[in-house]
Amino acid sequence: MATTKQGNQGFLLLEMLVALAVVAVMGALMSSFLGQLGSVNRLENEIAAQTELDAAAAYLQRTLSGARPVKLLDAEPDTDPFIDGEETSVRFATVTRRGLYSLALRDVHIFSAGAGNQRSLEHTMGPRRLLNGNPVPHGRSIPILDSIESISFEYSDGSEWSGDWGRNGELPKAIRIRISKRMGNKQLSTESIAEIY
Repeated sequence: MATTKQGNQGFLLLEMLVALAVVAVMGALMSSFLGQLGSVNRLENEIAAQTELDAAAAYLQRTLSGARPVKLLDAEPDTDPFIDGEETSVRFATVTRRGLYSLALRDVHIFSAGAGNQRSLEHTMGPRRLLNGNPVPHGRSIPILDSIESISFEYSDGSEWSGDWGRNGELPKAIRIRISKRMGNKQLSTESIAEIY
């Protein structure tokens, strides 16, 4: 009579099932972990984009608050506008630092450039000088914020808001700034009000 020798000649079905169960549990845990990691990454990107929007609005608020009651250089004869304000563009004069110890009066133009998802918020700044009776060109524009969805300026005379401003000899009391940007499915926006004294 032949006897069979028992030993480690293979895996039992029970051992295989246990191993497969462990692999399935580990796979589910990794899938959950990677999903949460993606959510954290999206949240970090949204926070960074919102911070960028808030910083741009704060910059515009400081800059617009410094508008001075000075006639625009390219104004038509017999007009005296201090601000040329539209819904997506504003031009005005302000005092800026020039070097460490001096200040200069400059013309500033803040505007929306581009279209669609390639829209950006930009500004130019130039000296208040005339060359042959025309204002000196400001030079190249400098981007403040890229990939925005919309920018809008509204102007207040103290009682109501309007989408444009061009009154002679008057500055608005305040300018409301709204900027929005899309991140995937989420709409990010910020709002700020520059009070002009």
